[in-house]
Amino acid sequence: MTSQLITRTEAQAESGEILASLCTALPLVSGALLASADGHPLASNLDSSREKSSAAIVASSFALGQRLAEIGGSSEVQEMLVRHGDGYVAIYAVGSDAALVVVTMQNVNLGMLKLKAAHTISALEPLVPALFTRGVQ
Repeated sequence: MTSQLITRTEAQAESGEILASLCTALPLVSGALLASADGHPLASNLDSSREKSSAAIVASSFALGQRLAEIGGSSEVQEMLVRHGDGYVAIYAVGSDAALVVVTMQNVNLGMLKLKAAHTISALEPLVPALFTRGVQ
């Protein structure tokens, strides 16, 4: 459905399906979120009570990641990985306007996660502009 003219509603539905597909493809993925660079949830299959706060935290984290990338000599962050007691939170750039967040359990295969995330990003990237349109719900 990623044609030139896609409504926001269609993009939201397709984005939700793409995130669900990622979670199905990797059973140890417990949720995913597509967030705007300014901290708004665009699509999610996380618990709805966590969407807004998670999107805001991701935006802040990604901004910090940009600064860290500058230390390394680059101006753009491509991915960030946080390991915690129960698993991982991976954050991937989706163009320059959005980020994909993937929440996993502890024993996830990180190589497979990275591969599936790359496919997911490729599918989401053309939808992002439509997710920012106003007025068409």
